[in-house]
Amino acid sequence: VADNAQGKSNLLEGIYMLSIGKSHRARKESEMMRSNSLTNANYCKVSADIDNDGKRTKIQIFFESRPGPSIVKTATQKYVRINGVPKKSADIVGIFNAVLFTASDLDLIYGSPSLRRKYIDILLSQVSKEYLDALRRYQKSLIQRNHLLRKIREGSSNNDELSYWDSQLAENGSFILSIRLKAVRELSSHANNLHHQLSESNENMTCTYNSTLPIEPNYSLPEINKEVAYALETSREKDLLAGATTIGPHRDDLLISINNKDSARFSSRGQSRTAVLALKLSEAQFLAENRGYEPVLLLDDILSELDSTRRDRVLTHISSYEQCIITTAEPVLVSST
Repeated sequence: VADNAQGKSNLLEGIYMLSIGKSHRARKESEMMRSNSLTNANYCKVSADIDNDGKRTKIQIFFESRPGPSIVKTATQKYVRINGVPKKSADIVGIFNAVLFTASDLDLIYGSPSLRRKYIDILLSQVSKEYLDALRRYQKSLIQRNHLLRKIREGSSNNDELSYWDSQLAENGSFILSIRLKAVRELSSHANNLHHQLSESNENMTCTYNSTLPIEPNYSLPEINKEVAYALETSREKDLLAGATTIGPHRDDLLISINNKDSARFSSRGQSRTAVLALKLSEAQFLAENRGYEPVLLLDDILSELDSTRRDRVLTHISSYEQCIITTAEPVLVSST
């Protein structure tokens, strides 16, 4: 337990980085370094020895920041090693699982759809290397298709060239959708049970996958593939006008509801906070069931956001996990329970 606010978020930031290979907040590597790195070379390292049922793995992430070509820029490099062998950041994902709770998690309800898609993608990438690979292929194909759409609109390419990228998006997009649909059903079931425990109310919480495609939850992978391919073909005219691909998993959303009402529009702040806690705890349960071992829970100063009743219920629930790290500027919130 950290007894002061300074540096507490950085502690959990570093631990969580070992799980997903990058910062969950910073958009650029340079944002991870100290501000005085504009004039001096700076270095930092995050490392851990992971033990999963007797299998030991050493993960190391190094950052090096040196003065850049101008006074306002730095050149930052990141180096990743697994058991001493140089690797890519994506190779870390799935080795060490963690669930991070922060006060900003309310953005999962009130924020943009891209934040909820990112949430789903990070969770599923920790469970499935195949999902992560399909996601990376999909994103690369999407960039190429969007670039081609703009070239066709300008008259420097023709529609026939879209077929290849459509097939790539359909193949990888259908796989992504099939995994997301199954995962959201599981998360919704866990979240509803946990929501009842945390709130002790009769309110039902549901998580629904909101797709841009007419896909039913029970569709098979071939059926989803067929729907994606057809949608890409029929949306070409609209896509050409927009200069971008307007349908697909990159435009989908996760809808969080209480009693069948959208939480972002109808829930109180307290209801939304409880819903997010239930969702994050269901994430931990999902990881435990799909990975075969429990994730590390990281709670970044969320206890002060809760009333005493919900705080006691959260602490009671997480006490069943083998490893949990809590940061708070008010240690009495933990020691008194």
